[in-house]
This record gives sequence, structure tokens and C-alpha cells, in this order.
Amino acid sequence: FDFSRKRLFTAIMSNDISGVLYLSGDIHRCGIMAHPATETGGYPLYEVISSGIANGPLKGFCRLDFDTTADDPTVRIRVIQGDGSVRTDRTLMLSELRTQEEPRRVY
Repeated sequence: FDFSRKRLFTAIMSNDISGVLYLSGDIHRCGIMAHPATETGGYPLYEVISSGIANGPLKGFCRLDFDTTADDPTVRIRVIQGDGSVRTDRTLMLSELRTQEEPRRVY
């Protein structure tokens, strides 16, 4: 698993692909995990974990809402429990999902 994940991170960063969210599941829980830039080789890569609604005692799911009309497009990620309560509510901007270039010096 580690080898495949590193290959994925390397492909994303070496091809300068921005705006990537990593969607996964099948671990019987829901949540958002941030893989730090030091691990991915570029920008923080967010993993959205949404397991089956019938799994676990809380029977949750994830909802993603995209706003591509904003100057800096966003994705709102919510982890919703089976009782309708929102356990996690996080909004990410596209500018957060790209490699941060070092400031250019003007001589």
C-alpha cells in the first residue's frame, strides 16, 4: 500500500496536478485526513473517507458540495451521521490544493 500511495503522490506532484482530493472508503468509518506536503512532495493532499452508510453504529456518510463559480473555487466536505448531525464540516479552496511556489526574486 505504501509503495502505491507514494507512486500516486509522485505522479500528482511531478505532473503539477492541482485540485486533487483523494476519495476512499471501506474502513468502516468516515472522516477527512490531511496528508501533509512533507509526505506528498507538494501540497497537503486531503483524503475524504466515506464508508458504507450501513457500516458501524453511527451509519454516516460524506457529502461534497462544489462551488466552481467563486473566484477561488471551493469544496465543502461534511461528515453526516445517521441521525442527521454533522460531525465534520470543512471547506477547502482550490488555492490550498496546489503546489506552493517559492516567491520569485526580482533583481
